[in-house]
Amino acid sequence: VYIEEVLNKWKGDYEKLEHNHTYIQWLFPLREQGLNFYAKELTTYEIEEFKKTKEAIRRFLLAYKMMLEFFGIKLIDKTGNVTRASNWQDRFQHLN
Repeated sequence: VYIEEVLNKWKGDYEKLEHNHTYIQWLFPLREQGLNFYAKELTTYEIEEFKKTKEAIRRFLLAYKMMLEFFGIKLIDKTGNVTRASNWQDRFQHLN
């Protein structure tokens, strides 16, 4: 599965997102080893390149919005402010 498929086809498919956890580290890479042993640790160089690449930033923002929606949260502006989404009562339980 490619990142674009997760971002485009899995968005809103809460069942799939809930039961397939290995995608998290592909969308949100870590500086240390996570649960997905196929995902390599992110280097300082990669972080700097990521911050300069418009496509990486675009994908990160889509992934962030997708995960917020999964948890019943909505991004309301470019400064990072969030609010409850219309589905928050059904989704907040997944934050536990």
